[in-house]
Amino acid sequence: MSASYCDYDSPGTIDLNDVLEQQFAEKQEEGCDNQANHIAGERITTASMKQVMVGEVMSLVASAYRIEAEPGEGMNGRIEFHNSKKKATGLHYRVQLKSGDSHLRTLKVGTDKFPMKSHYEGLWACRGAVPVLLIIRASDGRTHFVNATKAIRAAQKANLGKPVRQIVFEGEDFDKESILRLRDERLK
Repeated sequence: MSASYCDYDSPGTIDLNDVLEQQFAEKQEEGCDNQANHIAGERITTASMKQVMVGEVMSLVASAYRIEAEPGEGMNGRIEFHNSKKKATGLHYRVQLKSGDSHLRTLKVGTDKFPMKSHYEGLWACRGAVPVLLIIRASDGRTHFVNATKAIRAAQKANLGKPVRQIVFEGEDFDKESILRLRDERLK
């Protein structure tokens, strides 16, 4: 663009990429960076997913009028049920929470398997033990569970004398209705 103002290095032109234009361009780049950081920040960390899951489980248990107690040895908590007179019964499930997709393996036939650590079998399925609910929250937000004690005992029965390396995870949605069904089953 020609003008009456002359730049001695470049006579007859005005540099339109002045300080204001440069700042505007930087702001646009920052906006893209911030947007990219925001999108990346939407991917929740595993630790955060577990905290979300703990909150969801506690909320669901409270909505079903059950008691969520403090964790025990090797467990994330327990769910104790009330009777019809709103009194604690002492009947409960121990709860093991897992968060993230890495806890399940899907086989070719579509069955989900939960790989067992060696100490789970004794801790979760010893005779007379309080049953353990294995509750898993996937990255898509779905929270589902299985009675791990029953699943381990079924695997033990199918493979007598052999250690259980994995259990079938036929996960049922973990919601208020399922908690009420668990209560009815436990109070029988």
